[in-house]
Amino acid sequence: MHLLHPDLLPNQQEEQQAFAERILAVGDGRGIEPGSDTIQWPIRSIVPDNSVKTLADTVFPTISDHNAPLPTAAYLADRVILAARNDTVTEINHSILDSMCGKYHIFRSADSIINDGGRDIYTTEYINTIEVANLPHHKLKVKIGVPIILLRNLNPADGMCNGTRLCIVKCGERVIEGEILSGKHSDRRVFIPRIPLALTISADLPFEFLRVQFPLRLTFAMTINKSQGQTLSHIGIVIKEPVFSHGQLYVALSRVTSDANLHLVVPNDDRARQQGRIMNIVYRKVFHG
Repeated sequence: MHLLHPDLLPNQQEEQQAFAERILAVGDGRGIEPGSDTIQWPIRSIVPDNSVKTLADTVFPTISDHNAPLPTAAYLADRVILAARNDTVTEINHSILDSMCGKYHIFRSADSIINDGGRDIYTTEYINTIEVANLPHHKLKVKIGVPIILLRNLNPADGMCNGTRLCIVKCGERVIEGEILSGKHSDRRVFIPRIPLALTISADLPFEFLRVQFPLRLTFAMTINKSQGQTLSHIGIVIKEPVFSHGQLYVALSRVTSDANLHLVVPNDDRARQQGRIMNIVYRKVFHG
């Protein structure tokens, strides 16, 4: 949990203590309404019109202002939007990217099926449409100044690990230059190459699959699960679709250091918007054995 800062005024310390206790209650499964798996959260955290666009403008002010300078690494390091589902994250990322000024840089992957016996059953167009959570998109669209996240360990000694967030500085045909946003390697400039990314046979795909692409995704928004271990100053959480796994809401809410900088988009029903009733999935057997 967040420690109280010694320089806070007494009333600010009380507010932060209350925030910390509220988050602990979410993690422990306290305050859940019987038979509904919902808790009550202060409605002041819900953005005024409960829209994702307003949430994006709140978490990333000036990001869509074409007269404003490009966001700095320090600005991006402290801000992110969280959502439970990958499709929601992708939609938010592309929406914010489209609102930014600047030139698009588009990189298309080279995709192939491994050991298909020469049958060529699947067309290239079909293979290009494959979307898997731990793979980059076939069509990677970025702009200078956007935040990205690494999907593979490239050079851990230099801070280039799976889950590292960076800001794009330059784009070349075969390499992207980025600046690491946080951690002991923050401000370090690194170069990211295209690499082969293999996907083995799974329940979703009946074949082995290879994608040669930059191991990156946009990260204005990320999944709640991917955010574990990070602490940021400004957080937006999209929970239009309720969280669906144990402790997911706790992980999302506890990423931020102050409830003043926590902003929510909740399901579009009266109980959620007017009373702050949101889903919290907690399996109490985890605590009691």
